[in-house]
Amino acid sequence: MNEKLGAADWIKAGYSALRTEGYGALKADVLAKRLNVSRGSFYWHFSDIAAFHHAVIKHWRDRATEVVITELQKQPAGRARLEWLLRGALHSDAAAEPAMRAWAAHDEAAAKAVAAVDRRRRGTIVKLLEEQGVDPARAKALAAIFYWTYLGGTLTSRKLPAREVDTVVEELLALARPRS
Repeated sequence: MNEKLGAADWIKAGYSALRTEGYGALKADVLAKRLNVSRGSFYWHFSDIAAFHHAVIKHWRDRATEVVITELQKQPAGRARLEWLLRGALHSDAAAEPAMRAWAAHDEAAAKAVAAVDRRRRGTIVKLLEEQGVDPARAKALAAIFYWTYLGGTLTSRKLPAREVDTVVEELLALARPRS
């Protein structure tokens, strides 16, 4: 790497470090060594470490939530959207998820971001379920079950084989059928 790194390069390196090493690796000197540049390059783009942390949090939030929801809206309406979301979430490599939650346990800005992402994601699931005719109270309960399934999967060291994930998705979709 050279000294002409942009802010996006630093954020990308920070996000990568967060995923693989945790929030403790989000330090200017650690990342400068990783990128083979001076710390001055870091401070050219970020006023301080808090500004950098804010940028990494925003990157995670955008990548893990807003991009997914934007793609979700492109899917055919109805059950297909819920199925697309469940399959994508349960088949995804969500290494940043436990790292963000560990960071949130020690940092107020990360905690606020995680709480906002949780609300946004669950709200999206509730909306998908309600669009399929599931009553609001049941939709909230199912959204919690679906979201907890996703979060539990991100914390599991042994990932399920694809065919087992597909079976889990089918079972979740069966729960989502509106009751007569």
